[in-house]
Parts: sequence; structure tokens; C-alpha cells
Amino acid sequence: MEELVYGLDRRTRKLCKLYFRLVNYLQPDFFLDFFPSSPCYRFYVTAACKKVSYHQINHEFSFDDVNEKEHLATKCCVAHIPLTNNYQDSVDCVLNNLSSDSVLVLEGIKKDKDTNLFWKKLIKDSRVGVTFDLYYCGIVFLKTNMTKQNYIVNY
Repeated sequence: MEELVYGLDRRTRKLCKLYFRLVNYLQPDFFLDFFPSSPCYRFYVTAACKKVSYHQINHEFSFDDVNEKEHLATKCCVAHIPLTNNYQDSVDCVLNNLSSDSVLVLEGIKKDKDTNLFWKKLIKDSRVGVTFDLYYCGIVFLKTNMTKQNYIVNY
């Protein structure tokens, strides 16, 4: 993969590998990529899971924009949202519409005071189960039947 996708900085490569592993493990039906900072995410995601339906979202998001919206509430989905633009509305929309088997990845949780505060509020949200703080990003599992726990991982 590193030979096929070149010219990436260290952090982007690290995140690409994380998304590859996460998608390879979950084998989701959908990957929602909000305002992607790099086109390489699509390559890594589709290489990890052949059945995934990749949706790149570069505008104000509504679930009406996704053709398979009726399936999103019942299928496994991974949503990648960088904490830029209007991220609060995007995260809220995703939390309200995805199934409990879904996972949310938030990039930039420690970028500034506002994003750090948003991350701390999200950890306490009743729609959220287990969370992982990887400093560069946060991983949120929506299974609420698991014991609520926040893990801080040096990644």
C-alpha cells in the first residue's frame, strides 16, 4: 500500500493505516467520509473491504443525500468526520441515524479548546458506548449495551 500511495505525511499515513485496520476488522457496509483532507482514505478503505460503499461528503450533510439511507439505520457503517466546518451538526446527525453496530471516527479532537470540550461532552453522551482517545483522533463505538468506558491510547 505504501508503494501505491506515496507522498503522504507521517500523520496522514498513520491515519490511513488505522482506517484500513478498522474497516478490515468491521467489514462495514458503508463508509461516510466527511470533508476528507486526503483522497488516499478512499483507497485504503476500499482496499480493506471490497463490499464497502464509500460516500464522500463535501457539503452540508443530510441523510437524504445518501441513496441507501434506508439501509444506514440497520447496517454497519463507519463515519469519518474531521472536527472542522460545521462538525457539531454532522456528528449529531450521524449519532441519530446510524445503527448501534456503527463506528464514528473524529479527527482533530485535541485541535483546540472547543474540539476538546466537544470530545469530552461526546464521551458522556447517552448515544455513545466505548470511546478511544488516540490524541490525533477519537473512535466512538455506538453500541450502548457495552459498559461505557473511555480509553486513552498512545497512538
